[in-house]
Amino acid sequence: DVPQCCRRGAEHEQPNNEAGNDDAMSIDDDDEEREDAQNAVRVVLRGIIADGSAHGYSRSNVVFIEWLMSSESCIGVLETWFLFAVEAMDERDRRVYTKNVLLAMDPDLDNCPIVLPSVTFELFSHYLVTKKKKGGGLLSVQTYDGCRSALMHMYRRSKYTCSDHFCNQMSDFICAMRRKLQREKVQRGDSLSQGKKRMGWKVYELMCRLFLEGDDSEYSFAHCFLTLEWNLMSRSENVVDCHAENIIWNDDSLGFTFPKSKTDQTGKNADSIWHVYATPHNPITCPILALARYLFSNPGILTPVPSHEEYDATVETSLIDPSLCDSHISQNGYTKLFPGRNQYDRFMKCFRKVILENEDEFRRFGIQDGDLGSHSARKGSASYASSGSTVSPPRVSVCLRAQWSMGSVKERYLHYEKAGDQYLGRVVSGLNCSRYLFAASPPYFDFDCTADNAMTAGELDSMMTSFIPRGSRLNSRIFCIFRFCFASLCFHSDFLKQNLHKKNKLHGSPFFTRIPRAIKDLAKVRFPWNTTESTPAFTGIPPHISLLSEMKGMKEDFKKMKESLIADFKRELDERSIG
Repeated sequence: DVPQCCRRGAEHEQPNNEAGNDDAMSIDDDDEEREDAQNAVRVVLRGIIADGSAHGYSRSNVVFIEWLMSSESCIGVLETWFLFAVEAMDERDRRVYTKNVLLAMDPDLDNCPIVLPSVTFELFSHYLVTKKKKGGGLLSVQTYDGCRSALMHMYRRSKYTCSDHFCNQMSDFICAMRRKLQREKVQRGDSLSQGKKRMGWKVYELMCRLFLEGDDSEYSFAHCFLTLEWNLMSRSENVVDCHAENIIWNDDSLGFTFPKSKTDQTGKNADSIWHVYATPHNPITCPILALARYLFSNPGILTPVPSHEEYDATVETSLIDPSLCDSHISQNGYTKLFPGRNQYDRFMKCFRKVILENEDEFRRFGIQDGDLGSHSARKGSASYASSGSTVSPPRVSVCLRAQWSMGSVKERYLHYEKAGDQYLGRVVSGLNCSRYLFAASPPYFDFDCTADNAMTAGELDSMMTSFIPRGSRLNSRIFCIFRFCFASLCFHSDFLKQNLHKKNKLHGSPFFTRIPRAIKDLAKVRFPWNTTESTPAFTGIPPHISLLSEMKGMKEDFKKMKESLIADFKRELDERSIG
């Protein structure tokens, strides 16, 4: 049938075929544009949860579907088209197909493999209680809660709506299961703590030392990753995703910003700078020295990504190979601090290895294989900062840095301020908040107290530029980070020569092997009482440390006065030929 709008005037003249073809093309274009828009909307809606969470939910739901198929419960619960599709597949192919179907679910496409209204509370709770450990015991309540979350995600990605009655029944079940598991733990005398143990300061210090002194070429990466995870009190994914564009040197500290996090998906706190401080009197745990080792052991990191013609595999790390480099490249040509895929797995491999190879040392602290995980550093640093001293940082600063919710009322009125986070950054780094050493500056190059024949700042910058791949293209923000890292390397050069393993990759870096003595002598650490014009501004210093610094300054002045008086008396006596 011809549409009514196209019939008008048909009795008086022949239809214009060319105009008709144009209209058809226009309609086709509109349909294609509408479909593109719908696909774009689907992509946006899928982003309501992270890709990692979506894959985790899919894996959990695959297990549920496999359980349905292995029992008689699949009749009327699984869609007929799905059963036909997997009928001839082996178990491996069926699992892969099922996961892909779950990931592609869309309410508009009506492609959910399960008739969700048929999943009753009796059926799903029966499935949950059949999930047990290999030894026969019940799993953790987090596992059961994760299965429930996976099912709720399937509802979200389907045309079905979960009833309030079912949600309430599941909530009651999880609550009852939590109490049951807790009672069983008490009866067996098991530990009541959940998840991995927290990493205490002594264990953190031990692990840093082992990463520093170890012979594995990956340990410089693991050392840097661990110190950042501890000092930032962040989840491992924040460290993994840390981008060169989100790092800045700010006065006397290294600053990090996180455009997105688990609890801030929209980036409302993206402008907040989290400060990381050097610990010049404890180089083992110093995050700036760990970063310096990582950067100078892996040339090319934190520099503009090279083209295929620029990349030199004999000098630069393979992680920035243009043919392997991932897509996280900014408009300025920079990529992530830890480029490449599977960086979390890379860290955890080193983490487990160092514990297994040093079991006796960890056993002295009550730690054995399996007790610690990546999250242990976050637990440990938050506990250390909050209650590791009698002058703990503000609780608001701890919650904001750790990205914990404080409740809607507190979050409305209590916001980020630099001073609180700067003090927290000094405390969590391990600087002793009961001594004047807490006020130490980071190692830096001081040109105000140099001899006439010493290297100038311009000569130092030229030398660094020549050592860094594509150093002439570094922007000033990144170059400043390299400068302070190099100062830390120079200041601790003697310590590193004594403690680094002879196979350590840093021994092949010109920043370590070709440092003139004049440059090493320029690397200084200052305090508030002996600053020069080159000294970075001190931040994060609380009032009691300011008073201790003034007292220490007065003590140093008295010492100099005493030495000066003795020298004057000696000179006067010598002039008079007395004594």
